[in-house]
Amino acid sequence: MEMEDYPRFSSKWNSVIEAKAGKKLSDRAMMTVFKVMSCYSFDDIDMALDKFMMNPDEGMYHLQPPSIVKIIEGNSESAAMIAWTEVDKVVRSVGVGDDLVLADRISMRVIEDLGGLIRTQDLSDKDLPFFGKEFKILYQRYRISGCNRYPEKLIGTSNIQREAHGLPLLPARFIDFKNRGSEQVKLPDMSKPRYKQIEKNKMEGKTPKQVMDELKKLVSAT
Repeated sequence: MEMEDYPRFSSKWNSVIEAKAGKKLSDRAMMTVFKVMSCYSFDDIDMALDKFMMNPDEGMYHLQPPSIVKIIEGNSESAAMIAWTEVDKVVRSVGVGDDLVLADRISMRVIEDLGGLIRTQDLSDKDLPFFGKEFKILYQRYRISGCNRYPEKLIGTSNIQREAHGLPLLPARFIDFKNRGSEQVKLPDMSKPRYKQIEKNKMEGKTPKQVMDELKKLVSAT
């Protein structure tokens, strides 16, 4: 959280305190709690406070930061497991040839930090669980502490090879996740004739020179 979140944080926190104990924290005490909880997002804290009130085990006690931290970090662990399940499907089914844009931006940052799609290319079935463990730890860390930068896309092997041979780059594929809360990215219209022809060339097994010549004609014609 940032200082601009303090008014709504203090209002929400005090509303729970008041509901439980019939009184509010002083400004000084509230600022102390805010500093302790500032490493989390307001949305996560807001959700955790609601769950605290509804939880028969936690809700009977006075509100303290450790109770909310416990709820938040438990939620982040679940989110990391869901995200890895989705990424695992992508790695196994989609592959690493095409550039990818994932609906879950945190997943994109974690994959980039762990070596990008290129690293996942060399993962065997035995390696995937270890990669998954790294992924979930880093995902949970970003989920809790936040992230100030996300990659625009994950670079696949196809465009690396195309760039090396002077070929035009293919548009990224957008992969939607069930793990909501991330911005979706608008990609180029894949129905356009140019992209259809590129995909057709890609599948016809033509030589690199033939593909390059035809693609140059397509580019110059658009």
